[in-house]
Amino acid sequence: MDSLNSKDDKFTTMTDSAQLKSFILNKNINIKEKSKFVKIIPQNLLRISTMHQLKKQLTLTLPTDRSSNLSRENEQFNDKFLVENIEKKQQQLKHKTSRFKNLLNGRRIKTSGDHFQDYKEEYKKVVEAGYNEIEENFQFCQASLHDQRQNLMNAEIELQENQKELELLQDQISTLKEAIYLTKGQSKKSLNDILFRNRLRQNKERKLTQELLEFVNHLSIQYDYHITSLKEYLQSFKTELSEILIENEYTEKS
Repeated sequence: MDSLNSKDDKFTTMTDSAQLKSFILNKNINIKEKSKFVKIIPQNLLRISTMHQLKKQLTLTLPTDRSSNLSRENEQFNDKFLVENIEKKQQQLKHKTSRFKNLLNGRRIKTSGDHFQDYKEEYKKVVEAGYNEIEENFQFCQASLHDQRQNLMNAEIELQENQKELELLQDQISTLKEAIYLTKGQSKKSLNDILFRNRLRQNKERKLTQELLEFVNHLSIQYDYHITSLKEYLQSFKTELSEILIENEYTEKS
């Protein structure tokens, strides 16, 4: 920003110097033009009459009303032109003096470089706001992944507990089988009832185990999906930041 200000100050000084030289040249030209107009002598003031082929007589005549008016109009026009030009130059000089005082007092008029610097500041604020928003989204994704990981751990614990229950049921089945062998003398109906109940219990355990496995697989898929999405999002954010940095370097160099 200091380099831009120094460039603007140098450009302002060079412009002021060039305009001051132009003012001096224009003033000299105007003075010369005025002296040229003032020295104009109407043609009808002098009349050369040829009285003889070998003898020429120069005679002066009094100025007419028309020539007097013309001379007066020329003088008025020259005076008005010079006064207007001087007033215009005085206004320009007054403006440059005021601007120089503002520069000395720290109240510099904004130039195109200042407006570009303001644009860069606004653009930087927008980039920082986008970065903060991306950071918030990243924190949210991390929290979501933490929750999914916790749910997966809870599901694994629950699966282990169900496996223990399954082992207990298998022990019970073994006990029932032994009981069946020991009670061969019982009626066939009682045996079928016992086998039917045992089959129902097995089907229930198998169904419960299958549901738990599906739930664990579902949590694993969700966890992989969130990890992949987060990687893609971070890669896109990294690419966008690189483009912004390259663009800022290019604008600063230009």
